Amino acid sequence: MVRPPAVLKKAPIFLHTETCQAFVGRRRINLTTTEFNLLACFLRNGGTTLSRAMLLTTAWDESYRGTSRTVDTHIQRLRRKLGRAGYFIRTVRGIGYRLEVPPG
Repeated sequence: MVRPPAVLKKAPIFLHTETCQAFVGRRRINLTTTEFNLLACFLRNGGTTLSRAMLLTTAWDESYRGTSRTVDTHIQRLRRKLGRAGYFIRTVRGIGYRLEVPPG
């Protein structure tokens, strides 16, 4: 059985999945479980565009019956908590979101 990596990163964003800690650079940020799950999904999927429906099924429990607009609200809060790094979460009109972190 292959274990997922304990650290997910796209500089300057780092997630420690075993301790559920998130960092932007050296600054620790406090995320809700949902925000942490959303950010982990973005980091695992690189520059792939993720639909709102896909994000709903990934970040929330399968029994959750919210609307795709819920994703928009949580992305807005996540961007705010990430500060300048929130800019890397890009809106893909009519589809969803994508994490675009420049190389280096």
